[in-house]
Amino acid sequence: MAKAKRNILPFFIPHQGCPNQCIFCNQHRITGIGAAIDFAAIEQEILQVAPGEKMEIAFYGGSFSGLPQEVQQRLLAPAYAQKEKGVVSHIRISTRPDYIDGERLLFLQQYGVDIIEIGAQSFSDRVLVNAGRGHSSEDIFRAATLIKEYGFQLIIQLLPGLPGDSYETAVAGGQTAADLQPAGVRIYPAVVLADTPLCDMYHRGVYQPLTVTEAVIWCRDMAAIFLAAGIDIIRIGLQPTEELCQGGTVVAGAFHPAFGQLTQSALALAQCQMLLKMAGTIEGHILVPERLLSTYIGQKRANLLALCEVAGRKVNILSSGDLPNQDICYVSIDEKGLPIYLTWQDFLCHYIKKIKEHSNLY
Repeated sequence: MAKAKRNILPFFIPHQGCPNQCIFCNQHRITGIGAAIDFAAIEQEILQVAPGEKMEIAFYGGSFSGLPQEVQQRLLAPAYAQKEKGVVSHIRISTRPDYIDGERLLFLQQYGVDIIEIGAQSFSDRVLVNAGRGHSSEDIFRAATLIKEYGFQLIIQLLPGLPGDSYETAVAGGQTAADLQPAGVRIYPAVVLADTPLCDMYHRGVYQPLTVTEAVIWCRDMAAIFLAAGIDIIRIGLQPTEELCQGGTVVAGAFHPAFGQLTQSALALAQCQMLLKMAGTIEGHILVPERLLSTYIGQKRANLLALCEVAGRKVNILSSGDLPNQDICYVSIDEKGLPIYLTWQDFLCHYIKKIKEHSNLY
């Protein structure tokens, strides 16, 4: 789903600059990193980046633009020095929408920041209040507009499945985010982490998180919207760090170490189902791009089994080195007649129409 990955040197600054704790957040559990910033270690690591690596320096976690300016300066200065030498290609920061204004953006420009990720989480004011975000959807629109006006690349982070959220709300939020035309998005379905207010709500029975299966459906349809709009999907699902994969960290919710792959396979299944409908009762098999064969077959052959059940007959998924992008085709067993093609873009166009009809929001 995503474009070619950049060479990124990440630094996690959990809870630094945040004015409050959102109900879902425990960044120490996510990253395994404490709150103290080791400026010397960060500077040393940045200055060790070798010429020719074209490394991107990324400051994740917390709310970078909410940090005291002298702290931001100490973090950015070595990265900017390396960027001026041509060693570093980009500098990226993450922050809250309500910590974006002209003064902050001018400062970030001075230190060579190129990319700003904002934790929107949701475009529903009800969901934002329930999550304890402390900002409104209007803050998201204002921040996104300013970031683009000042010439930064905009990345939007969404967190479907929070208290008060619904499929319709999440999909509508995906469309709203796409309308802002960001350079990229991240989709992190809500996960109940230990030692968070959300965990307390879960144990009291006042919050029921999405299952992995439910979250895949929500994220599948949100992803389709972004892909149809040509927006890069940087990641779907939390990075399966050692801390997250240990027992006791994830209490409940839509965490799976291969969640992004599950979502991509779900979208591939929908494409194959559409192709089968086009083929009607003609017996045959589906050809898919060779590099994506496992994606279309699905984990534990789940897609293949689902297609056979829907078609009421055996359906094979075979690889072809001649298909571009994510185009697929249906070939009859007797090889009579022309193959039936379904391009990736045509599929997305028709699928988005189905999503909008189902959500009753458009």
